[in-house]
Amino acid sequence: MFAWRSAWPRIEATLKGSAVARYAAATFLILLTVFLRAVFDPVFSPGVYYHLYYPAVIVAAYLLGAGPAMFAVALACAFSFAMFEPTPSLDWKPHLAFLSFVISSIVAVVVLSHMRARMTDLSREYERIDALTQAQADLFREHAERVSNHLQLTSALLQATASDLDKPALSRALEDAASRTLLISRLHRSFARGESECVAFQAFAERLVQAALDACDRPPLVVAIEGRLTLPLEQATSLGLVLLECINARAKARVRSTLRVQLSERDGEGVFKLAEENIDADNASAHDTRLLGAISEQMRGRLVIGAEGARSALTLVFPMEMEPLV
Repeated sequence: MFAWRSAWPRIEATLKGSAVARYAAATFLILLTVFLRAVFDPVFSPGVYYHLYYPAVIVAAYLLGAGPAMFAVALACAFSFAMFEPTPSLDWKPHLAFLSFVISSIVAVVVLSHMRARMTDLSREYERIDALTQAQADLFREHAERVSNHLQLTSALLQATASDLDKPALSRALEDAASRTLLISRLHRSFARGESECVAFQAFAERLVQAALDACDRPPLVVAIEGRLTLPLEQATSLGLVLLECINARAKARVRSTLRVQLSERDGEGVFKLAEENIDADNASAHDTRLLGAISEQMRGRLVIGAEGARSALTLVFPMEMEPLV
């Protein structure tokens, strides 16, 4: 059964591409019916013989088309009349079964050929609509992802601005706006792709690094990604913003250096640690700590920025389980 399923696409392609193959298949169906009739000739009456042809004619009309099906009918008539019909005479009654077979076969071929053509047209139209719908869906998902990323960044900027304001009322208004913007971003992403979709952040970060370095005209900066983390899209986007901010800050200095990113997981929390190696105090990159702090707050994480010997280090620890949408 499995071998037949695997072979059928090749057989179907051969039949569609070759008229000779279709007529040969119709001939085979008729010859098979003649063989069966010859084997069971003592059992069947002469009229019953024509009933054996109907499956062959129907299969030929459905799979092979009108031309091979009509050829099958003609071939069946020739074999049946020459081998199994009674002796020709002027009386039409002995040939009634033969005439009935010819008429009903022609009607079946015409109807089935028309159905086959309509089904072929419908299949092509469905494939065209499906391809168009898929292209539109892909475009919508890409647009939705970009909008969600921009909304997430806007929320972080609002949160960072709110933390610097001296007026409590204005600060609360901006914090509420940041919260609503983040919620809209999550809803938008959930509607477009599904909130449960996760990505391998290491592969995502490597592509982001290459794009960021190209945008900065390839500064003398090496970025190494170590470890693995599988994160929801929202958290991957947030960490991507953190990494992008650090790369841009270091690229502006145009000093040869190395950024080493370590990814790990412990006790249900993700750890994102970025270290700038061989950096002195004069060349330390000026991170936008307000933006990094706002992103950390969005992720309900803990951000620590400091120094470890000859390295400038940034560590972000955050829960990997997303809060439900409310």
